[in-house]
Amino acid sequence: MNFKYYLSAFISFLLVLGLTYFVTNLLVSKSNKFIGKAPFKVIYKFNLGVNKSINIVEILDEYYILAIGKNEINFIEKISKETIEKFKEDKESFDFKEIFKGKINEAIKYKKR
Repeated sequence: MNFKYYLSAFISFLLVLGLTYFVTNLLVSKSNKFIGKAPFKVIYKFNLGVNKSINIVEILDEYYILAIGKNEINFIEKISKETIEKFKEDKESFDFKEIFKGKINEAIKYKKR
């Protein structure tokens, strides 16, 4: 094995590394453009445990409460825009726990009927 062999192997390695870097950056920039135009946005996330959470999401100017688990997403309730605006204006005084408790109580009363 001579010096030219090692030099050509090293240059080939650098070329492959450079192409990999370029293609990765190209894919990231393309995916960011797509993600930036997504029709939904997570407004608030309340973790219940490992891989379990309650989320308030905005989907096409409508707001929903979703229960998200490891392998499932369940619809809980649609939220009025007034409630969300109050939440956005003052997140600290907005008590998600109280709203969630109220919605759970409403669901329990509804199921007892």
